[in-house]
Amino acid sequence: MDADYPLIYSDYKPITVTNKNNNAGIAAADLASLRALQPGTTVDLQISTPTSPKRVKTVYVGMDYPRCMIFQTPNINKYGITKDLLYSNNTVIIRYVLEGSAGQVIAFKAKINHIQSSPSQLFFTTVPTSLQSLGLRSEKRASPGIASEITFSSVGSSKKSLIVDVSQSGCRIAIDEDELKSLDGSVLDADSDINICVDLSEKTLILDGIIRNSKSEDGYVFVGVQFKSISNDIDVLLKRHIINV
Repeated sequence: MDADYPLIYSDYKPITVTNKNNNAGIAAADLASLRALQPGTTVDLQISTPTSPKRVKTVYVGMDYPRCMIFQTPNINKYGITKDLLYSNNTVIIRYVLEGSAGQVIAFKAKINHIQSSPSQLFFTTVPTSLQSLGLRSEKRASPGIASEITFSSVGSSKKSLIVDVSQSGCRIAIDEDELKSLDGSVLDADSDINICVDLSEKTLILDGIIRNSKSEDGYVFVGVQFKSISNDIDVLLKRHIINV
């Protein structure tokens, strides 16, 4: 999750939401997906800019349904000018992992409606009017991410994986922890070379990358990969993977 590229999830399964930020509310199951986001959880924040989206991490504070959702302003020492991008009516996209057997990534779009600097630096957004989800577990998901096969250059071993987000500069891959039991943990060391193979119906994509980070979570290892170079294969992958939330 620490890679500097923006997260772009694809192949989401829409969740029907009826919320219009009034007393009518949303379906119980949909509201449960929002309430499953626990205060104090680190989330991915994608901020719209005139050029390209900026992606950073921040912390979810809570929700005052149906009025607003509350987040910490990202650390200015770490993310520099990001604070200047948070202003009223600017659009943001929030993504988080919903724990449980479904293993879903939830994404929603909202607008900033208030910024607070005292006593804590916080920003407030509208409650989303639509949610989308991406299943991580093959037996649970109706719309999977992009199946792939990765090869660790240090050992020459190939393992099944799932690309859960991708940008021009890199991607994030989910690997079942069971797939890695036979390998030494050093294969996931930062700066290690990795090869990603994606077999699409029209062609097979081969992408060379460098591991930048890895994190174990809920039975999966998530690996942040930086591509070594820009290629037409990346453009093909992006076209297959990009969504509008």
